[in-house]
Amino acid sequence: MYVNQAAFVDGLIKIAGQKADEAWDRRDAFGTATGAGLFLRGDYLDRMNLVGRASLFAHELTHVSQGRLRAGGRGRPAQWILEGHAEWVKFKVVDLLGYRSYAESRDIMVHAALGSTIKFFPDLAALANNAAWTEATRQHGAMATYGQAFLAVDWLVEQYGSAKLLEFLGRFALDTDPREHWRQVFPISYRQFADEFRARLEGRGGPTPPAGANSPSSSRVTDDQLRA
Repeated sequence: MYVNQAAFVDGLIKIAGQKADEAWDRRDAFGTATGAGLFLRGDYLDRMNLVGRASLFAHELTHVSQGRLRAGGRGRPAQWILEGHAEWVKFKVVDLLGYRSYAESRDIMVHAALGSTIKFFPDLAALANNAAWTEATRQHGAMATYGQAFLAVDWLVEQYGSAKLLEFLGRFALDTDPREHWRQVFPISYRQFADEFRARLEGRGGPTPPAGANSPSSSRVTDDQLRA
């Protein structure tokens, strides 16, 4: 727990072992999960209510769980999947604790997306690594990254179930080609899912087909709140 930005960055470098540039990129984060544990901004937590704190811990502890799922394997899932899944868990935890229903959280995110300029949102495929994610968040705002990723994961789970998502994340612990994991789990190609999600996002409010419907193989928010 760190009292300010400078102490937080210093801790990421000296204790988490991050490079200076990498740690500095995280300077405005409420907290971050590392192999050395959770690093949190105490000055931010002090100003957050209980729901905000629970949300932050749920999101970051999900990243810890993701790291354990893929420990010893090759590669890592796309950053949008990791962040979208952490947001999905966060909203589930808020629901389980009785603060706000998951459906209400999702509606808030949908309305926030509709209030944004979706055509400027980066494609999911462009949010595959952490550097691209950080730059996109800085350039386009958290709704274009965290918000979009949550809605994508929410739709993925809606179509195929949360067990399939965990199966996909767990496959990264295997010593096999990471590019094969998506195809082994989901009956829709990665590219097709990204394209159909984008069409769904841009056409939100009207009827849209389920993921993979055309495939013969298929069956009020601020940036700070999003980053929390």
